[in-house]
Amino acid sequence: MKPNPPRTPFSTPLSGSARERKLRLVSIFQWKKKRPPLPLLCLCLCAGLLCGGLAACQSQPAPKAGSASSEASSDTSSQSPERLILEALAPYAQGLEEDSKTTISYLLQEDEDRYFGAGRYSSGERYSLVIGLVNPDGTVAGSPFETGAYGGRPYLQTFWKDGQKYLLYTATGMQTGLSWGEAGLIRMDADDFTWVWPVEGDIRDKASSAYEEYQNYWTGRLPLMAPGGVEVFVDSGYDVLRGEGPQWVPDHNEQFFPSDYDTLPIPVPYQVRVWLEDYTAQAEGNPWEMDNASAAWQITSLKADDQVYPGQSDTEQAYTLEAQAENGSGETLTAILLFDQEEGKVTRDVEVIWGSDNTQEAAPLTLDDAFAPHAPLTHQEAPAMLENLTLDDFPTQPVDLLDWANWEGWENLVYLLREDKATDTALYGVVEGADPDGKVPSAPMGLILRHGSNWRFHPLDWSGSQWEGVAPELFVGDFNGDGRLEAALSILVGHGTGVSTYSLTLFDLNTLERSDLDGSTLSLTVVYDPGTCRALLDTGKQQAVVNLRDYTIQYGAFTGTGSGICSYTLEDGVLWGSYSLYFAFEDLPPTLAYLVDVRAPVVCVDGQWQLGEGNFLRQNCYNWENGLESIQWTGEAADTHIARSQEELLAAS
Repeated sequence: MKPNPPRTPFSTPLSGSARERKLRLVSIFQWKKKRPPLPLLCLCLCAGLLCGGLAACQSQPAPKAGSASSEASSDTSSQSPERLILEALAPYAQGLEEDSKTTISYLLQEDEDRYFGAGRYSSGERYSLVIGLVNPDGTVAGSPFETGAYGGRPYLQTFWKDGQKYLLYTATGMQTGLSWGEAGLIRMDADDFTWVWPVEGDIRDKASSAYEEYQNYWTGRLPLMAPGGVEVFVDSGYDVLRGEGPQWVPDHNEQFFPSDYDTLPIPVPYQVRVWLEDYTAQAEGNPWEMDNASAAWQITSLKADDQVYPGQSDTEQAYTLEAQAENGSGETLTAILLFDQEEGKVTRDVEVIWGSDNTQEAAPLTLDDAFAPHAPLTHQEAPAMLENLTLDDFPTQPVDLLDWANWEGWENLVYLLREDKATDTALYGVVEGADPDGKVPSAPMGLILRHGSNWRFHPLDWSGSQWEGVAPELFVGDFNGDGRLEAALSILVGHGTGVSTYSLTLFDLNTLERSDLDGSTLSLTVVYDPGTCRALLDTGKQQAVVNLRDYTIQYGAFTGTGSGICSYTLEDGVLWGSYSLYFAFEDLPPTLAYLVDVRAPVVCVDGQWQLGEGNFLRQNCYNWENGLESIQWTGEAADTHIARSQEELLAAS
């Protein structure tokens, strides 16, 4: 097995980040006031720390805690600075088992004669963050700083100010239902480092007043990394262990370096935090899955949004909020909020979007021949008996296919199936005739299409229509806008459990030449988020989100999407193809869980019949009951529409 490649803060994950995809693809996993638990997100705990200007190395085994020393390594010439930092600082990690692993290390600053770095080490739910100075020969200079916790993770951020390098860190955790944390701002001096916030001095000396002041400050307070600095929460005084809560309430922001917050009105960041705390307080809204949870989300971005949303008043300003789970689970939250500048608070959310950094995009789902099949051929030439057929021989009364099984004989060769009298166009079925006992005829030989006095035999298999008891559909119109008539024929070609597929064949009525529909031109992007168990289907301009959690719990992992139901209709002179998409799972065969419908117009491009841009604006009402969560699309005025029910979809579309 190949080892996992190192990950750095500058690397781009192959699957892409939910935040990077914003509101269009990955991040359009929507939820409104209720979200199922997220058992799979704990697998993301080894994701890289959020850092600026940091070099990283991960997935390396760490020396056993206490087993190494600060003596120089026997050979450090070929080791990277990151590896030197890992090995040198590992003995200072505390509270870990002997099988501890290094999750990630950082080269914070590199000088000619030393490295300033940090390592994060973990064992089970416990992590240890060690910050210190390492010499090029692998020895530790001075005393490192160590902190750690259970059930959380640290975050680091470096920046320059007035010609000096600073490191801002936060370290939070949770145990027995209570969370805690600490943070500090370290200045890197000429030969050492020291704290400048929340106290000034060196807290590594536990006998110092700086250490005592530091401990006192973080008693009853909790930090979260935020744009430009940290948010500080204070203890609410509630008895959380007895079911009261929340444990923490937002207090103030500490800003240390430029960020998006600098351009925001003063009350906006605080009021957005108030909204976020209220919105995610219950178990379905936070990564801890706890009621009365608090300080569970770290705000990573908050920016003004110039777009005007439906119902937005003149006093409301839209803001886009992006947040990530503080515990490192990889879960993300994106929200569009309206802030009323007169009331001084968030009045409502336009949209709340859930995702995770482990979102994976599958290959595009193309409606190829498996989804939009062609009519099979009988591989028979025109029967010799048709050579003497005249217009007078064509029947004028349509046959009732449901009655065929009751017939005593099959004395005719040609039967009228469909007729468009306005254009003098008709469709006839050709059969081989009855067997000697006069029972059901053998497989049909093909179809005859007649327009006026011209007719032509086509070896199309229409036995599915005999099984269905309904004649193939015949549509006539100018479908390509060239001023001439075309005919379209829809035949049942597939049927069974969860399968009902029709083909579409088109004819030039001047020549009676036929062409098959190319269904592969309709392509959907499918994105599945195993963290939230949601799937996103994107046509390019419209998105549909499906919640698959109930299915994955009962039937195992999601394995793919396809279609086994398709049909064609004529509406206002336009041919439409409709496709129902199923979702397959490890223990659930395909074609049993249809959850989304997509339809597309039939268009002619460079003489080829194909499907145009798909849309989700028509849904079976049962889809909403079985997993479909939302449909999003852009209107003609470039405004965004979102529907979360059949009623909303019908009203908006």
